[in-house]
Amino acid sequence: MRSHLLAILVAVAVTPAMAEAPTAFITASDAILCVSPSNLDFAHHPTVRKSQAVLKAMGCFRTEGGIQARLLERSDPGNIWRVRFYPMGISGGVVLWGLPSSFTKPDGEEDVAAKRAGF
Repeated sequence: MRSHLLAILVAVAVTPAMAEAPTAFITASDAILCVSPSNLDFAHHPTVRKSQAVLKAMGCFRTEGGIQARLLERSDPGNIWRVRFYPMGISGGVVLWGLPSSFTKPDGEEDVAAKRAGF
């Protein structure tokens, strides 16, 4: 009986927290996404981010805004996100990495984590 009560209490406590964490986003204008999270810092360097050829060689690319993405995971400090990116023609999406500043909520409101991170 105690274990059932504990399970119910945990479920009730966790559900509101999960509901507050949005997972549906769209890309911001000129978002940079990468196949590997280790390339993100260098990809955002002012000189590098301007060159689609250099980004491509790194396994990254700059994309237009408004493309659907779903948050899969946030790194511990919240500075890197693993997302499923849904470009036209790829119905199942593709898993990529990006900074929180590369995404916005579908209604245009910035994510709280992105604001806190200073992006």
